[in-house]
Order: sequence, then structure tokens, then C-alpha cells
Amino acid sequence: SFICNDTGALLQAPQERFQLYNDKVVKFSVRELSDVKRVSSHHLRLLGFKPLDCLKDYHNLSPSTFIYPSDEQIFGSTRVFVALHSSMLRLGRFALAFYGTPTRPRLVALVAQEEVISSSGQDEPPGMHMIYLPYSDDVRYPEEVHLTSGDAPRATDEQIKKASNLLRRIDLKHFSVSHFANPGLQKHYGILEALALGEDEMPDIKDETLPDEEGLARGQE
Repeated sequence: SFICNDTGALLQAPQERFQLYNDKVVKFSVRELSDVKRVSSHHLRLLGFKPLDCLKDYHNLSPSTFIYPSDEQIFGSTRVFVALHSSMLRLGRFALAFYGTPTRPRLVALVAQEEVISSSGQDEPPGMHMIYLPYSDDVRYPEEVHLTSGDAPRATDEQIKKASNLLRRIDLKHFSVSHFANPGLQKHYGILEALALGEDEMPDIKDETLPDEEGLARGQE
């Protein structure tokens, strides 16, 4: 703060920060410093593309988000999205982008999903899965404990052979997630139905994602 010599009024000067660089004082205003710290906006910011084999299973630490275009806000976004989507599928690439709040951005991977249509209709829609990538300290390597130990358990050749036979027998060739109803949605629909009909009891919801205990018990007999 400063005092004017003529009027005696208190003058508020804008705050400034500085950084010594190459023996020179580089000044920053509060707004400039805020812009420097702002890594990303709330929108997706495309950084580049990488081969799909660079994306590992352990990179997916949280549920992904499925995204698709809309021309309601930005006209022509669908055309750009379709061109990008088809190119990523053809070249086997995924997109690397910034996403998140301005002060806490996240690196995300955009993986294109091809449309799957069967005789019953559309099984999987076209779009992209936005996978939230982990930071370096989010990835753990528990196997390193056994790298120098001779007591680490190892499967025998017979055990590996039996496990391979088991995997081949339970291979689901025509599996699709659409074959099973979402138990959470079914429970929600059941509550709405009970409220609409004025029923006091909730209908029984069969969770088709749970193991078939009766079938497993019959197989062990």
C-alpha cells in the first residue's frame, strides 16, 4: 500500500511476484501467476497418440467414462469425432489427453470402441472410453519382494497344464455384458414399480451376475 502525496489517500497497488532467472528479476502479477499454475481447463486437451500396447491393464485404477459427441453445443463435433474415432481404430492407437479441474488435472487415455451390431440390435455403441491414468506413485510392484528370494512359490508343469485346460473349458466365445441385467438398475426399477403400484413389499430381484451355487453344487456331486 502507498499514500498519495497530494490527497493523502491510501493507494492499493496490485501485488506482484518475482522469480530470479539468469540474473534477471522476472515479475509476475497475481493473474499471470494463476495462469501459470493452471495446467488444464475443464475440457479435454489432446496431447498426442500412442500405440494400444503401451496401455496396460494396471493403468485402469478407477471406472472409466464413456464419451460420445453431440452437436447441440458445438456444431460439427460429431464429424470430427467420427474421423478421429475411425482413424484410431484403423491405426491401433489411443489418445492421451488432459482432463480435470484447472488446479488438479488428470492424464487420461481415450480408447476407441467399435460399434457391435447383432441380430437383436446394437450390442455395443461406438464411442470412446476415457480411462483415468495413475500417477507414478499409484503403481505398486508387489512381485519385487520375490525377485531375489529362492523361496517364492512356483507352479509345476502339471499345475500349469491343468490350469490351461480349465481356462479352455470355461472360455466364453460369445459372451457379452448385455446378456446380464444390471442388478442395480433392476432394483431401482423394482422400487419405482412398487411405488407406482402402491405395494408395500419389494419384488425379489434376481442378481444374474452372482455364481450359480446350485449348478456348482451339482457339478461337484
